[in-house]
Amino acid sequence: MRICLIFLFAVGVCFTLATPTEEHSLIRQRRQVEVFGNIRKLIEDLITNLRAAANDALEAVKTFEYGLVEQAKLVREKIIEDLQKLSDRVTQTIQGVVDKITGSGAAVKECVDSHRNDAAALFNDTLAKTMDCADERIAEISIQIQNLKNYSEEALAFADTALIDMQKCINDNPGKIFDVGACLGSVAFKTEARGAVFVAQSAISIARLNLALAIVPAALEVCVGTHLVSAGLVTTKIVMEIGSCSASSVFNNIIGNTVNY
Repeated sequence: MRICLIFLFAVGVCFTLATPTEEHSLIRQRRQVEVFGNIRKLIEDLITNLRAAANDALEAVKTFEYGLVEQAKLVREKIIEDLQKLSDRVTQTIQGVVDKITGSGAAVKECVDSHRNDAAALFNDTLAKTMDCADERIAEISIQIQNLKNYSEEALAFADTALIDMQKCINDNPGKIFDVGACLGSVAFKTEARGAVFVAQSAISIARLNLALAIVPAALEVCVGTHLVSAGLVTTKIVMEIGSCSASSVFNNIIGNTVNY
């Protein structure tokens, strides 16, 4: 009986001595699990935020692309319309000058047709240069849009990689508490840093694109106006030269007859 009591007492003492150690171990493990869980949750939240920011940027890219296409369409239509108006005015002016020219010989007709061809070539050249100028302005903005798109897609790829790295930290370090913690901490730091940088840079890019699209009409008006003014000056000269076709043809006829004689 005494042996049993001693045995029970010994077991009780052992249990009493062992329990705090086990409790400390359980508490420590539970805390470690909580810490790792918190870090994991932090990484998941950072990844979610980064993905959300990248997707918002990609939606902005779609808006910018649509707006730029519409701007380009309107500008091209305006370029053609304005140039056609100038062409019509010049054609009417030329015809009015031709109607006043005395004489309708072959030399006069040849002179007029030559200048008419010059005017037509001028309009074609003006149209090409104006379109090129507009395309250059549009291309500059297209590059900015593409850069934002690429940067956003890279951010999404980084988020996917961060999720894989987080899981690898746990899978590749079984039982290595400190290694897992250090690994997860590194992933969290990199993800947070990338997210902060992306949000800042994408905000700057979006602001610049908004400004660029806002001033596109004015920039394209400069393209149109500059080339139309230049074309107008040249066509004025052409019209004046057509007005001299009659006198030139008479002079040429006199010279020709003198030489023939």
